[in-house]
Amino acid sequence: MSLFRRRFGGGAESTPPEEPPGRKDALRAELRSLSGSAGTTRGDSPRGARARGAPWMEQVALGLRPIASALRLRAAAADLDRLIRADGSGAGDLGLPRLLGVLESLSQQAGRLREGADLMRECLAGLLDALGRLEQGELDTAETLSVLRDRLTAADDISDLEELRAALLDHANALIDATAQRTDAIAAVAETARDSEARARALEVALQDATSEARTDPLTGLLNRRGLDDAIARHSARGTPVGVLAIDLDRFKRINDEHGHSAGDAVLRVVADLLRAELRGDDEAFRVGGEEMLVLLFEAEWQGTRATAERLRTRLARRAIPVGADVSLRVTMSIGVALWAPPQPFDEASRIADQALYRAKESGRNRVVG
Repeated sequence: MSLFRRRFGGGAESTPPEEPPGRKDALRAELRSLSGSAGTTRGDSPRGARARGAPWMEQVALGLRPIASALRLRAAAADLDRLIRADGSGAGDLGLPRLLGVLESLSQQAGRLREGADLMRECLAGLLDALGRLEQGELDTAETLSVLRDRLTAADDISDLEELRAALLDHANALIDATAQRTDAIAAVAETARDSEARARALEVALQDATSEARTDPLTGLLNRRGLDDAIARHSARGTPVGVLAIDLDRFKRINDEHGHSAGDAVLRVVADLLRAELRGDDEAFRVGGEEMLVLLFEAEWQGTRATAERLRTRLARRAIPVGADVSLRVTMSIGVALWAPPQPFDEASRIADQALYRAKESGRNRVVG
């Protein structure tokens, strides 16, 4: 595209290629020979030869005049007009140099035309190729350029080439403008897409936060009953054995009554931290009531489940829990143990764990039963 504009887009004409010096000398010699043989006989003076040579040059000038006009060589056409109007002596003295200049101009212009036509064909092919990569909106320009290509291939007269050159420049500029507009539109769409993607990510994070909040107990950070339902559904599909620990803090109501609800909250948070610290990565703890908690031990077996329950009970019983200035409490828990083996319903395993917890309470608290 830049090559086409450099050669044909501006007002200044391109400098035509110079004819080789040897060719000019040979042309001059041939014309002088023709002039001498046509107009000189033995005994003629040089002035008489020039006089008889003028009609010959006039005939050549008459033949070249339409060509110079078609090629739009104004200076050459003016020289030919002077040769046609000149008398014998004038034509003989000045005609040969002028005729040589005209022929050189014609030769150079013909070369320029051939080069220009080839270059226009090359540029037009490039434009059509570029249009082939654009979308439906620019098909009308592609159609027009296809017609121009056909006309350029069939063009013989220089006036046709000039008309096609102007039309081709117009459509080249139109293609550049359309491409620029298309680029701007793509950039705007990309910016909108990036903004939409950022909003979608923010919405996804907000939804995840909202879902997490809906499944989490705000006081302890443990999962709540909704989180328990999700876990039951997930592990029912797995079909692997799950250990179930039903936990209840002993005499928790007395803590609230004697030290206040803030002390009770502090105890619940410490117990939640203990469960998170002692459980494996896939195990989960849930707060299912005031001081009631539940633990699911995934891919468990009976002895391992009881061992985990005993370890949790012992760790809590040995810890002093600060609940105020210079006030610490010793808290214990009772645990009922069961083993859930899907597709057995979880409610059945939960009922067994609750019954074992009841027996632990009845038998003195701070113990594991099951």
